[in-house]
Amino acid sequence: MGFTFFETMSGEFRIDHKPMKATVWLACEVPQIEAFNDGVIRLDGVIHIDSWADDLPLSGELRISFLRKKTLEYELRFDDHEGRKCRIEGRKDLGITRRLLGMTHLNCEVFCESSLVGSGYLEFDLRDLMSFLGSPQAGTSARHLPIAAGPEPEDVEALRMAMEELISAGAKVPAVSEKTLSRTLKLISQLPPHAQKGYWAALHAYNALRSDGLKRVVSLPIMIGHFGRPDYLDAIGVPAYDNPVREPRERWHQQLVGPEVLENESTIECDVVVVGTGAGGAPLAASLAEKGFAVALVEEGRWADRADFSGELETRISKFWRDSGLSTIVSNAPLMVPTGRVVGGTTVINSGTSFGTPHAVLKEWRELGFGSDFEPDNFSEWTQKVARELGIAPAQDAWLGAIAGRVAVGAEHLRDRFPELEHGPLPRNAPGCDGQGLCTLGCPTGAKRSTDQSWVPRALKAGAQCFTGLRVARVLMRGDKAVGVVARGLDEFGVHKELRIKARAVVISCGTFGSPILLQESGINLPALGKNLSVHPALGVIAEFPHSLGEPWRAIPQSYGVHGVGDSRIRYEGFYVPPGLMAAALGEYNDALNSWMDSVNRVGQFGFMVRDRGVGTVRRGPGGRPIVTYKITPDVLSLMKIGLANLCEIMLAGGAERINIGVRGLGDIASVDHARALSSEGIKPWHLSPMAFHPLGTCAMGVSAKSAVVDLRHQVFGTEGLYVVDGASVPSSLGVNPQVTIMSMALRAADLLAQDLS
Repeated sequence: MGFTFFETMSGEFRIDHKPMKATVWLACEVPQIEAFNDGVIRLDGVIHIDSWADDLPLSGELRISFLRKKTLEYELRFDDHEGRKCRIEGRKDLGITRRLLGMTHLNCEVFCESSLVGSGYLEFDLRDLMSFLGSPQAGTSARHLPIAAGPEPEDVEALRMAMEELISAGAKVPAVSEKTLSRTLKLISQLPPHAQKGYWAALHAYNALRSDGLKRVVSLPIMIGHFGRPDYLDAIGVPAYDNPVREPRERWHQQLVGPEVLENESTIECDVVVVGTGAGGAPLAASLAEKGFAVALVEEGRWADRADFSGELETRISKFWRDSGLSTIVSNAPLMVPTGRVVGGTTVINSGTSFGTPHAVLKEWRELGFGSDFEPDNFSEWTQKVARELGIAPAQDAWLGAIAGRVAVGAEHLRDRFPELEHGPLPRNAPGCDGQGLCTLGCPTGAKRSTDQSWVPRALKAGAQCFTGLRVARVLMRGDKAVGVVARGLDEFGVHKELRIKARAVVISCGTFGSPILLQESGINLPALGKNLSVHPALGVIAEFPHSLGEPWRAIPQSYGVHGVGDSRIRYEGFYVPPGLMAAALGEYNDALNSWMDSVNRVGQFGFMVRDRGVGTVRRGPGGRPIVTYKITPDVLSLMKIGLANLCEIMLAGGAERINIGVRGLGDIASVDHARALSSEGIKPWHLSPMAFHPLGTCAMGVSAKSAVVDLRHQVFGTEGLYVVDGASVPSSLGVNPQVTIMSMALRAADLLAQDLS
C-alpha cells in the first residue's frame, strides 16, 4: 500500500538576471514503499516565485534512484500567469560524502516554453523536520484502479447454477435462460473492480456454505437482471422507456467542459473553485456567479441530457448511481446507500421530497452555540429562496398512486391512539410532474428540479464554467492556505487529462463520503474529520392487496407521508422500486417469489426512516475509496421495530392481505396482532435489510475544532480559504429529507464567502 507525504522547500532563483525568492509546497504520492529504492513519485503542489509565479498550482514527478545513481531528480511543471508552459528541473545528490546536504539541497534550472531562463536552488529547512516526519498518510489519491479481469469459466458456471436454484418459471415470470445470464454478467461487469472480485468470492462461498446472508448478496444482480428482462416487463405491463425526451441545446451548455476538449495538462484561474455539483456546491456556485465572481465547478460525473434518461433501468443505475447502486457500509446490518455520480449529484437520483429544516433541529443547533441566523425566522431567508427556485409544492393528487389512498385509510384507523397523527401528499420539487415514476433513476422530462435543472444552469448562465468527468485529487495548500485544486480524469478515448485550478477560495462539496476523503488526501488532520456520520436508516415493506392498485410505475414513487405516529424520530414515507429491485428486496425464491412477482399490480410499497445519531465514520481506503462504518445502535433498532409494527398495522388497516417485511427468520405479516408483536420481537440488526439514504455530518459545522471540522462560516478549522459546503457540514441528523437544508446552508455560505472575498 502506498502513502503520501508533504514537503516544503524554499530558496532563490536568478531568472533573466534578476534574483527572485521561491517556495514550493509539495504533496508527494508514493505508490508503494519499493519506490524509495528506485521509482517514480507523483507530485502536486503550489509554487511561489517573487514577481513571476503567485501561488500557482504545479504537478510533476520525483524520480528516485537510491541504488543505481544515488540521486533524487525533480521535475515541476506549471503554467505562468501568461499561460506559458514552465518547468523546473533539479537534482539532489545522495553521495556518501554529502548525504545530509544532498537530501536537503536541490540545484535547479528554470525553463519557460522549452527555453532555459534561469537557475537557482531550493532547500528543505531542517527546522521543519518534525512536521515533515509527521506528515505521511497511508494511501494515495490514485483513483484509476486496475481494470478487473473478466470472470473465469468456473465463475460463470457457478452463477448459472445459482440462478437455476433461486428462480423458477411462474405464470408471468419467465424461466432462467441465457438472457438472464448475459444480463447478470453485464451488471456484474459494471461494478468497480474490488466489488466484482468480492461478488465472485461471495458466490463461491455461498455454493459451498449455503448461507442465508450470502444468498441475499449473491441474488441481488441475478434478481435485477432476470426481472429487468423485457419479456417479463412486457408481461406485467411496464413500459419500455425507449422514447427519450429531446431538448434543445442552450447557450449555457457551452459552459460545460468535458475532458475531451482539454489539453493533457492545463491551468486556469478563478475566484472560487467548487468541487461538486450537488445540493451544496451548485446553489453556492450559482449565488456567487450571480454576484459577479468567477466560479469554476468541477464534477467527477458527466453531464446527462434528457435523452440519457431513457432505456433499460439497469443501464441507468450503472450510469448515474455510484458503484451501480451497490455502495455498502461496514455495519452490523447489511446496509447499502445510493449516491449519485453525475452532474447534479444525488439530487438527480433522489425522490424529490423537499422538507425545510425542522425548527426543533435549528433549536438544537442554537444550543450548540450557532448564531442567530439559525433562528427559524432568520434561516427562512435562505429556505424561501430554495423553495422558489425548486418550485416546492405538495404532490398532485393525480399522481399519488393507489397506495396513497390505502395508506390514508390505514392511518385514520390509528388516529384514536395517535391524535397528533398527520398524513398527506409530500412536498416535492417537481412542478409539472406527470407521474413517470422514475425519480430515483433521473427524471426523463426534467420536471424534477434537481440541481442539473435548477442551480447549475443558473450558475452557467451567470458565467461559471463546469468541468465534468474530472475527479479532484487534492486541494493545493500553501502552508495552511488553500490556493487551488488539481483534477484528473480520462477522456472518451482513455487519454489522461489533468486540470490545475488556481483560486482565491476552494469549496469542497463532494458529499458526506467524498468531502472528508478529499480533505484527508490534502493533508488536513482534525479530530472530528470523518466522524459523526448519520444516515437515516430506513426499512420498507411490500404489501399485497386483494384488488389491483393499477400501475405503480405511473405514479410518484414517494408521493405520500405519515407523521406523528408515536415517536417523532420515525417518519413514514412512500417508495417504489422497479421489479428487479423489488424481487431482490423480497428475500424470497422460486414459487414463493413468483407469488409476488406474478401479481405486481396488486402489490404496494411503503417505508419509514429513523432519525439517528452520528455514530458512523468515513476514512480513506485503497485507491482513495471511502471505507464507511456505521452501527445500528440498540436505540435505533428499537425505533425500527416500532416503525415496522406501526407501518404493518397501517397497511393491514388499509386492506393489505399480507406484508413482506424483509426480516430474516420472520414470515409474512397477515394480522394486526402479529404486526403489533413486531415491536417486541427479538430482531437483531443482521436480520434486517435496511437502506441508508441521507448521509450527513462527517465534516460537521461547530464552534470548536475539537468536535467539528468547519466553523460557523463553513471554513475548515486551522486553514484559510478552504470551505466545506454540503451534507458533510450538516452537524446532525435531521429526521427529514435533507436537500432543502443543504441548499439553504449553501446559500448562507455563499453570502458569507462573498463578504470574505470582497
